[in-house]
Amino acid sequence: MQSSLPNKQDFIIDMGDGILLKPKKAFVVTQLDDVAGCLKYQDKPKTLEDMDNAIRQGIEKS
Repeated sequence: MQSSLPNKQDFIIDMGDGILLKPKKAFVVTQLDDVAGCLKYQDKPKTLEDMDNAIRQGIEKS
């Protein structure tokens, strides 16, 4: 028996004595050249302090 979970992220496979949750592959295989354009950043580099503050703010909002 094999079925998909409602969130479409995993497969449930009945192994007889238990179940196996197996994730679906989220993306097709790509090459770095196919996606590297999204990595460009035009502003000044962020410091570790900037990143820590952003993480802290995200935690406080959740």
